[in-house]
Amino acid sequence: MWTCVTVTCRDATWASAINEELSILNSQSLLNSQLCVISPDPRGTEGDGEATLNALLVTLERLNNIRDFKNGGTFGEILAESHILIVHHGRSTKNPFCYWPNGTAVLPTQNKNKNGSGLETYLEFITNICHQLKEKASPGVWVASTDLILSGYTKEPFNWPIPSPDALVITLQCQHGDAIYCDSVNLRKQEEGVVDSLSFLLPDENPTELKLNINSGIVYLKSTIATRLLSLSSKCPFHRCTYFGEDNGNQILQLSLFYDLLGPLWVKDKNAYLSAGMNQLRDNIIGITNDGDKVKARSMLWEELHEFQLCASPLHQLNFVNWTALPLGKILRRDSLFPASTDQPAVLNCSIKQNAPAVCINSVIESNLYDNELLMISSSIQSVQPDRFLRLAGRAYLLNTKVDMDEIPEFYLNDNVCMIGYWIRLDKEIKLGRSLFSAVDIPILECSHPRATVFGMDWSGFFLRKGIEPKDVWAPDIGVHSLMTARLFPLTKDVNSWKDLLWLQDIDGVTESRLESWRNSKRYSMEDFYQLCDPEAALRNLRLINTTAILGSISRWPGSLAPYFRRACAENWTDSLLSALDQAALESERRDFPRILAAIADLLASKAGSLSGVRNGPATNKEWIPAFRLLEHSLHDAVLALAHERTKWLGTPELLIRAARHYDRTVHILTRETVKSVQNHMVKNCDISITNRPSVGEWVESECPARLDLSGGWSDTPPICYEIGGSVVNVAILVNGEKPIGARGRRLEKFQLVLVSEGQSEPLVISSIDQLMDYNNPTAPGALLKAALICAGVVQGGCRHDLSQQLEKTLGSGLELHCWSKLPTGSGLGTSSILASALLAVIYHVMGYKFNRSHLIHAVLHIEQLLTTGGGWQDQVAGVMGGCNRGNSFADPNVQVHVEKIQLSEQTVKFMDHRLLLVHTGKVRLAKNLLQNVIRMWYAREEATTDCFNRLIENSYACKNAILQGNIDELCGAVDNYWKHKKLIAPGCEPQMVKNMMHALSDFVYGQSLAGAGGGGFYYGFLKRPEDRSRVESSVTSIEGCQDMIIHRATVDLTGISLKVGGEEVNIP
Repeated sequence: MWTCVTVTCRDATWASAINEELSILNSQSLLNSQLCVISPDPRGTEGDGEATLNALLVTLERLNNIRDFKNGGTFGEILAESHILIVHHGRSTKNPFCYWPNGTAVLPTQNKNKNGSGLETYLEFITNICHQLKEKASPGVWVASTDLILSGYTKEPFNWPIPSPDALVITLQCQHGDAIYCDSVNLRKQEEGVVDSLSFLLPDENPTELKLNINSGIVYLKSTIATRLLSLSSKCPFHRCTYFGEDNGNQILQLSLFYDLLGPLWVKDKNAYLSAGMNQLRDNIIGITNDGDKVKARSMLWEELHEFQLCASPLHQLNFVNWTALPLGKILRRDSLFPASTDQPAVLNCSIKQNAPAVCINSVIESNLYDNELLMISSSIQSVQPDRFLRLAGRAYLLNTKVDMDEIPEFYLNDNVCMIGYWIRLDKEIKLGRSLFSAVDIPILECSHPRATVFGMDWSGFFLRKGIEPKDVWAPDIGVHSLMTARLFPLTKDVNSWKDLLWLQDIDGVTESRLESWRNSKRYSMEDFYQLCDPEAALRNLRLINTTAILGSISRWPGSLAPYFRRACAENWTDSLLSALDQAALESERRDFPRILAAIADLLASKAGSLSGVRNGPATNKEWIPAFRLLEHSLHDAVLALAHERTKWLGTPELLIRAARHYDRTVHILTRETVKSVQNHMVKNCDISITNRPSVGEWVESECPARLDLSGGWSDTPPICYEIGGSVVNVAILVNGEKPIGARGRRLEKFQLVLVSEGQSEPLVISSIDQLMDYNNPTAPGALLKAALICAGVVQGGCRHDLSQQLEKTLGSGLELHCWSKLPTGSGLGTSSILASALLAVIYHVMGYKFNRSHLIHAVLHIEQLLTTGGGWQDQVAGVMGGCNRGNSFADPNVQVHVEKIQLSEQTVKFMDHRLLLVHTGKVRLAKNLLQNVIRMWYAREEATTDCFNRLIENSYACKNAILQGNIDELCGAVDNYWKHKKLIAPGCEPQMVKNMMHALSDFVYGQSLAGAGGGGFYYGFLKRPEDRSRVESSVTSIEGCQDMIIHRATVDLTGISLKVGGEEVNIP
């Protein structure tokens, strides 16, 4: 991570605008920096040398103020432990402004940014490139620029030179003709990687095809050099390079970074360096003035720095894009920042009505397009009329502009024409100026230059065809006559002014009336737009168009929305995003509805921030209940009711997080409604036989094995199990030689319910329906027993009959019901679901139902929803079926669980019995909390999460095949992979003590995992050699953090659930 990223700006206005952008980027962790600083250049700054010195001084002052450094905290000590990046912004004011007036720092690239919230800006791009380059560098200062445009991305790690250089410039290969106004870097032949000279390249009428190493603008200075430079900044005449000189009334001393400050590192001849002959021409072009103090400054630099060397290292993965010397069409058509080929349309971060253009980046198109090539960047074409069509005569370019088709229905662009927008402040109002020119024009070239064109033709031909005279576009006080300075462009405030602007592109469409109208209009040049530019308005509107693109396509967004939530919070458009999500919900199909509501919950939580409290919590506030009830009847009305209630909960972070919990609750309600489809496969659709009921007082008892999940767990969880389908392989086990989970019940003469859970001091006597209605609170006394009674239909809420009347009808008696588990709480062995299976078996038999094991499996899935624990179906598959099984469900809202019996050979059973290692960690973790987090991750559609679920399911097939083949190594490999998947799906599910144990036992045990959701409970693994059991078991408690762990014995159970009536076994088919 960077200690500090400092961005220099040419004036205070740009500094304010970029500072806001920096704050937004860094709040989303997009710059890899602990601190971001803006350093406005002192007035009169032209060179990157004085800008670097000033930025270094400002950065060190800021760091010294906020950090506690030892021994007084000198600047040298700060530099010795810091990685600082200085990025120069706005040094060049030529073509980059013509093409992209918002400043190249916010130029979008074709790369997604790190958190996926949009496209990477060029500032992010160059910061991340430098961050990769510095990976093996010692502390020091890196300097880069957003004015030298690079493209591509680094695929391979950068090979840092050995020995580590004093200073290192990164070079790129470039053809001579594309390297105009750049520094060519020449190396010494006898010393590998050492810079011999730099030469500034000027336009050449006959450029060669020779490949040159050019200066990328990225340079590293080790902390020793940076310290010496900084020590000079307080001395005369270097104080004139910083804000100290400006505040003392001194004229700025203009210096070049590479030719002045770093000249002693590569110039061999002191006299040549002091005379500055090698860079006089460059200084004249860039605008650096020379005065008497420059010789003194160079002399001092030579004394301080000539002992060091400047080295160079190439970066082959990046390309140079010369925005100063190339026409826009050539920049955008080549392999640069934007996709070059129109064969595969590139539409990135856009909202488009139809007919995607060739390239569209950060843009909105509400109009229809004919089949033409359009390249749009950060622009919008708007229309409320559905029949509006954008007319193009071929390829056209729109950058940073807006076109309202209702304002100018006749809008059109001719072939190869570019329209660029410039946000300017005029008469205290923000206006959008627009320029129009050809993609082959180079705006900075003087009109007399052989390559200078306007709309693709020479200036004299343009004047002749249009009837325009030079004096119409260049006032007498304008020194350089170029497209940049030509006052060609009227502001488009009405239809007539639009026609005046568009008329410029019609080379053969000259009319006297239009010429006269154009002449009478107030016109501006691109140079005027530059002078009038309002940076804050420009960046604000850039963010607005990006936001509009996101909001316009939110309902069709395929991936994760979470990054946009962070961006919305940083840029303060969460209210608009909430409204867009509401609208998306109103327009969505039933299957997409839960994901949108989950997204609203996530956005509210993001808006609440990290200080608002935990995400999981109660969500049955009575104010939300009416909206919850609507979810079962009218999704449209429910969305509106939820949105209305939400407005009352936006005032504080605490209220926001509570609102997020209630939106989470809506997702659970919708999941519960979908899972209700399992009722089609439950016992209530089967025959009832009153004569089969046991006698009053006769005990009915059920026992079940526990389960170990071997692969695929989490995919059985609603909604995952019915959205992509689920597949889980598990095995039923006896713990310490017995089935550890059970229930029993008997009919009572008195019409009441008596509920007894293990550990309960007194029986819970239920005499009214109201006492059962807290079944949906997992922490309520007897919650599981109550939910089982509701699920089985023994009683129901909202009925006009009281408890005794309902019991008389369903049982003909009262009921005493017990349940127990010999496993610790939060074991991870499927206790609660398997216990529900045992309870249902008892209840069903007492009621006289004819049922089978499949009925139990589906009914328990329903119970999990009633309890709001939301568990899946895999636990009961093992506990009910016994043996080894692969349970699976299809991607279908009509939920049904299918069980595939995996036949275990005697050898495989023997292997498991002799080699299974089962250890209770002593740590409890409520699975519901993990489950809620996993479901949130699922609906967030993080790419890593969805990919992990797919691999999880694939691994279950590998696990099944390994068992069938008796391949123990592959089985254990599948379990190892499964544990990796669990850790990805539920971060934090591996306590440190478990990590210690797995590492300590890895030589003796493979196929290691925590059972169930993880986070605690039981650990299991397979001994590599059965004779190591005693050694391993005795060593567990000696491992750090494992002192309280308890060893248990696990063996395979092949029978599953058992049922006894009066002590005699009853078969469950």
